[in-house]
Amino acid sequence: MAAARSDIRWGPVVLLEAANVLSGVGNGIVVIAIPLLVLRETGSAALYGLIAVLAVLPSLVALPFVGAMIDRYGPRWNSVASDLASAASVLALPLLLALDLLTVPLIVLLAVLGAVIDPAGYTARKAAIAPAARASGLRTDSVNGVHDALFGLGWAGGPPLGALLVAAGGVSSAFLVAGALGLAAAAAMVGVRAAGRLAAPAGGTAAESRLAELAAGLRAVWRDRPLRVLTIVNGVLAALYFPTEVVALPVHFEALGDTTGLGIALSALAGGYVVGAFSYGWLAARLRPAAIFRLALIGTALAAVPLALLPPLPVMAAAGAVLGAAWGPISPLVTSLVQQRIEPAMQGRVFAVETTIITALPPVMILATGLAVDAWRVDLVYLALGSAFALTALVAINVPALRGLDRAPDGP
Repeated sequence: MAAARSDIRWGPVVLLEAANVLSGVGNGIVVIAIPLLVLRETGSAALYGLIAVLAVLPSLVALPFVGAMIDRYGPRWNSVASDLASAASVLALPLLLALDLLTVPLIVLLAVLGAVIDPAGYTARKAAIAPAARASGLRTDSVNGVHDALFGLGWAGGPPLGALLVAAGGVSSAFLVAGALGLAAAAAMVGVRAAGRLAAPAGGTAAESRLAELAAGLRAVWRDRPLRVLTIVNGVLAALYFPTEVVALPVHFEALGDTTGLGIALSALAGGYVVGAFSYGWLAARLRPAAIFRLALIGTALAAVPLALLPPLPVMAAAGAVLGAAWGPISPLVTSLVQQRIEPAMQGRVFAVETTIITALPPVMILATGLAVDAWRVDLVYLALGSAFALTALVAINVPALRGLDRAPDGP
């Protein structure tokens, strides 16, 4: 229950969300600046694709250990360390450029390093939501929705800002701004004192103790059957969704010679997502978790098929807005369920499991979609993707285990 408005202490949540937005915008700038740098230095678009694939593998290995570190030392300093390391990897690029020392191997190394570090900060800030909300006297569900919406805004605003910075001052200026935003995010998280160590760390410091911590996080997700099913469904849907933004729509609009249309379609998806994420707090106060998830699945299924038919732009933008709005509440819902169903001392590892699954599956489908589009027409491939997305959502609606989301988890 939220405190009376006069009793609310805004500091912890405001600082957390400042770090959230600053990091999201900085990462969004890097998303557009790295490919432009690669093209400038090598002229090879394929090299950036290789970097994206290479970045996934070490991040999958690192994320479970990040979860254990969050539970052992708290989300606050893990987020600070991640933002500082990410800023250092970004600021190294303009420095090496200025010294004329930047080589392709160094670009790959620094880009992969940043891709490995960033999910750690994202995961740590997820784990910081509940203690920051409690310290502020706000409903955790409401903060969860705001957190995801603001992160979405940051990611949506970062790439166009990066493009403007590159146009105005060159690629180095984009990296300098992104690095400064990372440093500012770290400074903001320093002030979130409520997100220190959440519980006493597990006994022992040997490697086998760390491995036991990782296994405990996996067991926590696996043992909670409704949360396990939700995690799998969310991961599969994400894998089927992300090729839309990264492959199908860019290829379609490039063939039409309509980059403005691509911007409108992607903005509709992003705008819908932000609205949907902001609405989660309102939905959570009125509907049970299973009902929210089923409503989201129905909305995404209904919007996916017309979008996959590649209709005229006004219809595509409307369908994209509905799809984004339906998808928006899912991430804060997962965050709320982890907070409610998993003990605080285990939440960092469970959030890391969730992030690992979301990180692992989409690149595989993005690569497969790119190969399929090269072999067949984009309209056929996207129709298959959209149909698979809608079918998965409709089948998941009737999975019996999801009814358990409304009940307390079983004991160990």
